[in-house]
Amino acid sequence: MPPETGNIEPNTPLAAYRAYYELIESKIEEYGVGYNDGGFYEGEFESYWRGVYRGIIHAELIDFNNDGLPELVIIYNNGIGLGADLWSIYGYTESIEKYYEAYSGGDGGSSYDISIAVSSDGIRYLDCYEGYVVYDYEIFEHYYTVRDGAWVTALSRSFAITSESRFDYDREEYEWEWLVNGISVSENEYNAAEETELGIISTESIPISFRYVYDLGEANEIAFDVVYAMLAELGNRISQLES
Repeated sequence: MPPETGNIEPNTPLAAYRAYYELIESKIEEYGVGYNDGGFYEGEFESYWRGVYRGIIHAELIDFNNDGLPELVIIYNNGIGLGADLWSIYGYTESIEKYYEAYSGGDGGSSYDISIAVSSDGIRYLDCYEGYVVYDYEIFEHYYTVRDGAWVTALSRSFAITSESRFDYDREEYEWEWLVNGISVSENEYNAAEETELGIISTESIPISFRYVYDLGEANEIAFDVVYAMLAELGNRISQLES
């Protein structure tokens, strides 16, 4: 448990860190830590993790808007998502607020991938990719961050086969439509958008074990280490601010 405190001023790092600490504890109480109640495919793919589990597998502080007060990222599964994990982003302004929650993963012809994109001025963006490639080839990508205390969509881009091209069965090659923030652009403009619009220079992947695991025990050990290390770090920050 974090150190006991009296009244805490709102909108301070101390209040935020205590709220984050209590939130992680409540998630642990509700879901546990690691890959609980999960399973593996049988037979040839018995080492392939299905992703059906209940538990927190990752918790991390990320300062999206580079203002010195980080947001909290929690990755877990509630026992519902097959082959996917829930990313929850929380911020703090007078009280804790869930900014965003979405699945990352996928199965069959669709995928949902999340990473952290970093701009040249240190702003971080949640880069959320959605791809549908079986019947209608469509790709959507949204970049989110914090601005003026609010969770905002900083950039959206997508590309897909045009309707005319999709149903023209005599056509040898498809035609594509490229959009940035809903505006039709060239393929080159689409590819350059994250740099020209947001100044993104790199992408960070959070190193966690999802469905591809070497061993269930090892995956659980990683989850325990990361989640409880985050609680320890928050406890240390609370103690320092109280002293």
